[in-house]
Amino acid sequence: MRRILLWVLTLFVAGMFLLAGAMKLSAQPMMVAMFGQIGVGQWFRALTGTLEVVGALLVLVPATAAAGALLLAVVMIGAIVTHLFIIGGSPLMPIVLLASSIAIAYLLTGSCRITTSDRSFRSHLQLQTDRRQTPVSDRVCGGRLFGLLRVRPCATMVV
Repeated sequence: MRRILLWVLTLFVAGMFLLAGAMKLSAQPMMVAMFGQIGVGQWFRALTGTLEVVGALLVLVPATAAAGALLLAVVMIGAIVTHLFIIGGSPLMPIVLLASSIAIAYLLTGSCRITTSDRSFRSHLQLQTDRRQTPVSDRVCGGRLFGLLRVRPCATMVV
């Protein structure tokens, strides 16, 4: 079920962003007028369209899907702010696309965990702990983040 949801969201997000990005890059009159109203310049339309197309393509490749989803989420945060404070109109579609992009990133990375059944990984942890007399979790990825959050390694990713 989770895999089906992930693919449905991925195809929806990729299709919507490919369409929106293509409209921006092909200088559709509606997009030109909208970015004229924003007032930053038409270069921003091209940049936004490029980010949308690149993000959509990244989402379609499983190895880069999480990075693509996060890129698209950042673009949608900008779109929501623009709708609310500059051009007006309903930000409903950017909110839906933001939620979908965040859901893709979460479904791909939210299940990251250490597998305790992997004997070689456990023996490696024990060897590292015995050698330095400090827990491996305090050395991997900086150990503690700002002294508050303990960072733990991720051995496998389950999708």
